[in-house]
Amino acid sequence: GCEAIRRMMQVGLRPAVVRLYDEFDTVMARSGAEKGSDADSLIKMITGKVEGSGALPWIKRQALQLVLSRPELTNRMVDEFAPRISTDGCLCIVGFEGDRRLVEAQAKLGHEELMRSGARDLGEEPGWHWFRHRYSVSYKQSKIFTSGAFVDTMEVAATWDKLMDLYEGVRKAISPFAFVMAHFSHAYPEGCSIYFSFAGNAAQPTQARKAYERLWQEALAAATRAGGTISHHHGVGRSKAGYMTEEHGNSIRLLKSLKATFDPQGIMNPGVLGIP
Repeated sequence: GCEAIRRMMQVGLRPAVVRLYDEFDTVMARSGAEKGSDADSLIKMITGKVEGSGALPWIKRQALQLVLSRPELTNRMVDEFAPRISTDGCLCIVGFEGDRRLVEAQAKLGHEELMRSGARDLGEEPGWHWFRHRYSVSYKQSKIFTSGAFVDTMEVAATWDKLMDLYEGVRKAISPFAFVMAHFSHAYPEGCSIYFSFAGNAAQPTQARKAYERLWQEALAAATRAGGTISHHHGVGRSKAGYMTEEHGNSIRLLKSLKATFDPQGIMNPGVLGIP
């Protein structure tokens, strides 16, 4: 799938949307197709939300908490069984927009490139389903925190030659601390972004916070080791600031010099990007 996207971009096609889900994210996306979004399915799974009351919902919630408290085992099970469940492979959504003549030409060439890579055409509905529900998850993550678990996303990026190393490295780093899945999006001729979604749980809030903080440390270090960048479009801010020097090395001095020149009094977002 990544190879097909790379070829589309490097022959000059410019799709407005490209999303390639990994195996388990594909399962979640497909399972939510009739009831909402993959975010709906993920949140119901994490919060243990079920209809009705009594022993069965309680058992499901307890089982879910047990699953999330053993993330490394859960991720190994996903590695083993998700490819078998997702028998159609990984879901890829590609969309073009603009002048009809250009869209039709690009869509035809893009379709040919995907088919050449062994894809199977699922029609327009997966794309429209994504379009209808593309903002759903932002309004529903609070339910996961309310349930006592944690959830977040992490976007990183790399050039094509390092992309799969980045995916494997960051996923491996997150796995001991949280359940994790990912999709590839925001593609360019030079490379692509990977958007990880993860959720975890612990017996006590303090333990969950420690796991959450350690997860970020390990995942960002893994991204740097793989030759990726620690942020693609969400920005570095304060949470990732400590890894700017590790990623950029001595060139961070240039950024500090620019900051000192344009903001000599240090009043523009002090601390962001790890710069006073």
